[in-house]
This record gives sequence, C-alpha cells and structure tokens, in this order.
Amino acid sequence: MNRQFERRQAAILAYLRTRELRPPSYREIMAATGTRGLSTIAYHLNALAARGLIEREHGKHRAIRVTTREDSNATT
Repeated sequence: MNRQFERRQAAILAYLRTRELRPPSYREIMAATGTRGLSTIAYHLNALAARGLIEREHGKHRAIRVTTREDSNATT
C-alpha cells in the first residue's frame, strides 16, 4: 500500500480514537486530518473497515466504531 495512504489512514484512525463517545461526521474527519474530499474519507474508512480496524453500520449517520484489534500496519 502507498505510504501516503497508510499515513492518512493512521491519522484518521487516531482521530476516531479521540472521538469514541460521539463519532465524527465525514466533514469533521476531513477537517481534522487535512483531507480534501468526502470521497477520499469514504475510501479510507472503507479500507480501515476492510482491515478490521473499524466497524460501520451502513445507512446510519456517524455509525463508526474503532475495534479493539491492533494492526501494526495501521500506525506505520
């Protein structure tokens, strides 16, 4: 995987961990991580979900939950 994508996903995951009580919106994630574009946030969230690092409930707003699984690739 591209290092830039890994860093961005690590930044998103770190931000999500700070917001466990109330998951952020896509726009809040975008602002906090310096990402430009909602589709980019969606791509990274889908990638994190595929890796088992987050869980999402499709069709619900702000339904993002960080799992307890540790993945060494998520923080490098």
